[in-house]
Amino acid sequence: MLLSLAPLTVSLAALGFANAQTAPEELSSSLEGYDELSLFRSLLSAAPQALSTSLSGKTSNITVIVPTNDAITAYLNESKVSDVTELNIDDIETFFSYHVLVASLKASDFGDHTVVPTLLQGEEYNNRSAGPQLEQEFGSKATGQVLIATKRTDTSRRTKRQKLSGPTVDVRAGLAQDAEMTAVDGKWGPKNVNTFQIVNKVLIPPRTCSTTIRGQGDKLGALDSSLNKTELYPTLDTTPNVTCLAPSTEAFKKAGNPHQSLSKADLTGALLAHTLKQVTYTSFLEDGMVLGTYNDTTVTVHIKGDDIYFNNAKIIEPNVLTNNGLLHILDAVIGPEDETSSTSTATASKTSADSTSAPASTSTSDSSTKDNAASAFSISYPGAVALAAGLLIF
Repeated sequence: MLLSLAPLTVSLAALGFANAQTAPEELSSSLEGYDELSLFRSLLSAAPQALSTSLSGKTSNITVIVPTNDAITAYLNESKVSDVTELNIDDIETFFSYHVLVASLKASDFGDHTVVPTLLQGEEYNNRSAGPQLEQEFGSKATGQVLIATKRTDTSRRTKRQKLSGPTVDVRAGLAQDAEMTAVDGKWGPKNVNTFQIVNKVLIPPRTCSTTIRGQGDKLGALDSSLNKTELYPTLDTTPNVTCLAPSTEAFKKAGNPHQSLSKADLTGALLAHTLKQVTYTSFLEDGMVLGTYNDTTVTVHIKGDDIYFNNAKIIEPNVLTNNGLLHILDAVIGPEDETSSTSTATASKTSADSTSAPASTSTSDSSTKDNAASAFSISYPGAVALAAGLLIF
């Protein structure tokens, strides 16, 4: 039986390779009527093998996000080249991989902060695993780096060219880049099983935590100083599957600038208390969920209307993607869970799989004074430096 199956296996592999080889031509043909996409077609023509390699045999049930001419021109300028033919082949493969989604998606498939895997692999851009929610929705092989997509409620966007009209979807890529995608729901490929959408920027793949945090400038300047002081960056950059709960610089100020006053050990423990042991995209968070941190404490998720809190701290910028997870930027330093919280009684049944126990109750409120906030931030964990050194074993 094994011998009889072998030729079938080879023929299926050959078929997948053949389909990958024809995909660039099929996609280019489907884009012929879109004048604003001519540079993308030129890129397909100049480096068809790069797209074929990026597809890795997955030629059906995919969505290609196609940047406009203006987007590619800006990308070329930033790359300091004048023509698509001058781009490095590795960069082109990365470009294609991050612009191909693992499912054929239409405008109706994008909701609020929809997490969609791409074909982008490789630890440099994707040092994380899919997790059960993404595997359930897209399959076990949907392990590539993600984009976050949110369909606008103000329906359609219309440009000078009629064919570039359709619902607008906001797309979050790496380095907190935000782009506008026009959902034209274009069809291509055998039996039109694939789709393409149009975006106004070339999407930037996620980078390390340090690059991402520093890219936020003054907004996360105090956090950057803290991670430098504690020497946690090398570990944070290389540990897979983490969420950094990142107080803004203004939040540090409200807490009395503890990054300047705390010892290295205490500050290390405090930062580990703001680092979750899993990737937590906002679309997968639930009210009352309890999540474990790297200093063996927990934080509780509270959802109040459109706002999401970790204990007392509200997310002011969600889903800032990194290559190993993401950041949520917060308006406050996280303090102990409020014993009187209206949602605290519901946490027991929603404890995250990797959490151990509920946080110790302390009488604290959202209107804590600056001194109380600083005290909450300075909660130390004995052996925090040793724990930080051991982060990589998880």
